[in-house]
Formats: sequence, structure tokens, C-alpha cells
Amino acid sequence: MKKFWIGLLACATFVAPGFTATFEPEPDDEKPSGRMQEQGEADRRRPGQTNTNRPGARNNMPGFFMLTYKSQLVLRQDVRDELKIDREMLMQIGRAMMEHMPRDMKPSGDPKGQIKRQFLNQDDAVDKLLTKEQRDRLHQIWIQFNGSLVASDFNTGKALQLTPAQQDQIDTIIKDLDKIAKAEADKRASGQPLNGENTMVKAREEAKAKVDKILSDSQRAALEQMGGEKFKFMTTQDRVR
Repeated sequence: MKKFWIGLLACATFVAPGFTATFEPEPDDEKPSGRMQEQGEADRRRPGQTNTNRPGARNNMPGFFMLTYKSQLVLRQDVRDELKIDREMLMQIGRAMMEHMPRDMKPSGDPKGQIKRQFLNQDDAVDKLLTKEQRDRLHQIWIQFNGSLVASDFNTGKALQLTPAQQDQIDTIIKDLDKIAKAEADKRASGQPLNGENTMVKAREEAKAKVDKILSDSQRAALEQMGGEKFKFMTTQDRVR
């Protein structure tokens, strides 16, 4: 049992700033295992872009920056309370996540986005254990947690009917975030002192503000509607009270 909870904790903390992957697109000459793009992605793909190097596509492009995945959010106490996930279901979720836990991490990174696809597989495994109501609410919470950055997700961007120009602008923002995340990961790998978690937190918030300006009033309204009823996320201060 102790090993199980250690493994579950590893699932919760695996997507840390130390996640090492390189933003080096490689030819899509082989189909990596795991979850791939949804059908219809060719509608958005531009010339020269492949499944794995298209910035923002399902957010599983090679690189350091990632949206917070739904399976990660389920491990938060406040989210579990909202979804009414009891200890027994949490055990099932933990086992499902451990089966798909990203492995084979190497200093060379994740050039084909395989690790991120494994995270998406974790999401799929968790989805199968939830009811439709729980899945729908978790999706809303996921949107609220990541904010306008979810516009980089293929399905969300399609629902928002992003224009090619908007896609390019958002892709640039994600690439800039990736550079910051990579710099932090390089510092961690070399043992250099970090600027603290606030570096990425600040960068994400600034990126959200930029994406907000790119979206039209109707798109921002649509995204807010997708997020559903406002969810109050528990802060660190709330946890110690």
C-alpha cells in the first residue's frame, strides 16, 4: 500500500518544472505509440507541420511547456471534492495513472512528444473511470485552471473557431513559454539556483493575458461559457488553515 501511494504521488508531481524535453521537431516518419491527434486535424495543420511538431496541437508537441492535464487535476483534494471522488475511486484512478505513467525519461528529452502522449493516455484512462457528469465538470475545471492558454489545445481552438492568424500568434506565445520552461529546466539539470516556481507562474499569467488580447470578445465569452460554473480553487493558504 505504501508503494501505491508513493507511485500516486509521483504521478501528481511528474509534470514538474524539471521535465526535460527538447523543442526539436523531427520528421514524422514513424507513428509513435499512444494517443494521437483527433481526426480533422489536417484542417488546421499548415504546410510543413507534422502531427508532433505542430505547436499547440493537442498540446503534445515536443517541448517543455505543457498545459496542466485533467488527470493531474483529479489528484487535487478540492477537485476530488467537487467531483465527489471517494477513496476507493481515487485508488482506481491512481492505478490507472500508474499504468500509463510517463517513463523512459532521458536527458535528450522528448523530441517526438511521446511523453506528452503518455500523459494524454493517462487522461483517457481516468476518463473511463468517471461518469459523464464528472467528465464534463472536470473538463470545465480544466479550462478554468489553464485559462485562455487552452486555446492552444486542438479541440478547444477548433471550438473557438480560431483564424489562421490567431493560431500563429498563439503558437508564438506557446513557443516563448517553452523557451522560459527550457531555461528553468537547464538550470535545474546543471544544479544552478532557480528563480523559484514564480518564474513559470508569472510567465503563464503573462501569456494568458496575451492570448486574451488575441481572442475576440465573442471567443472570450465562448471560452468562459465552456468553463461552466465558477470553481474556487483551494490555495496553499487554504490548505494550512
